[in-house]
Amino acid sequence: MVGIPRKTLVWMARRNDPPVPSNSTLRFTADGGLILQSTLDTVIATRNDIAISASMLDSGNFVLYNSRQNITWQSFDSPTDTLLEGQRLTLEQQLYSAASDVDPSTGIFRIRMQADGNLVMYPNADGTVANS
Repeated sequence: MVGIPRKTLVWMARRNDPPVPSNSTLRFTADGGLILQSTLDTVIATRNDIAISASMLDSGNFVLYNSRQNITWQSFDSPTDTLLEGQRLTLEQQLYSAASDVDPSTGIFRIRMQADGNLVMYPNADGTVANS
């Protein structure tokens, strides 16, 4: 990302699954799907999310576009543990902590933007830790 001096993981699909091999590729199918190709093909976008192109924006947002260049999916709509400049945490969305600095799988805390407008931190069990 522009302006960030070191490689920082800010979003991850399938964060609780093992990392994909570094030689993996993304491939569009003829029907507009998006396949993460490694040893096993993993479907990322289905025919309902028809995409013909993708962009990694300077903001850190990974975006899929249809034939009219409308956004059909974007990583900013599915936050994991980090909000970037320009990204919003909408009502009822949650951020989950990472397990550790070296393990990006889901950790023990989450914050949630509640319908009443309060941003509340919870353990990944029941009970409030802190609120705003």
